[in-house]
Amino acid sequence: MIETKSPLLEDEIKQINGKIIRCVECSKEFYVAQWQLKRNSRFCSKKCRYESKEVGLKISIAKLGGTRPPITEETREKLRKNAKEKGFGKWMKGKKLSEETRQKISKNSARIWLGKLIRTSFEYKLWRKGVFLKDKYTCILCGDNQGGNLEADHYPIPFSAILNKLIVEQGLENLYNKALKYEMFWILDNGRTLCRECHKKTDTYGEKAKKYKLQ
Repeated sequence: MIETKSPLLEDEIKQINGKIIRCVECSKEFYVAQWQLKRNSRFCSKKCRYESKEVGLKISIAKLGGTRPPITEETREKLRKNAKEKGFGKWMKGKKLSEETRQKISKNSARIWLGKLIRTSFEYKLWRKGVFLKDKYTCILCGDNQGGNLEADHYPIPFSAILNKLIVEQGLENLYNKALKYEMFWILDNGRTLCRECHKKTDTYGEKAKKYKLQ
């Protein structure tokens, strides 16, 4: 660090280490240190910052509970059109869904809810441990044997296909208890050990498993 008592030399050092900026509100010049330049400083004081029109608009919107300027009528029309195409929004108020649509929504909700519930059950944990033991706690695709990185995958018949078959055969009533007794979920030979990365690449992971159907 250079030490000096000369005001002229101090100003020169400031210019090297920082930058002189003109305030966008009051036009006053002020010094910004090198480490502050990344903050994109444009105001010489808090007073100027809050009095500026740009920041003032943001504060006003925030006080009203919003985070952006009012939506234009053109944007509103686009949102309405999108809502109608996807089946949600105020336009549905007072209208009744068809029985077919209700059944579809009910089945989809049941699949999501039941899938999460089964994977937390004691029966699933036993099945998963059995699959790990069968494969000696090793990913069958890449050989990874890190315990916290391993997952049990239903294969060749995916979990979602078994769940769909259960719903078709036995309906939605008391579905969780039926699933715990449904043998296809717990066949060890229909399970394989995979690491997380290999599991994501398979055709039976997540949404990709929907194409599998059982008769």
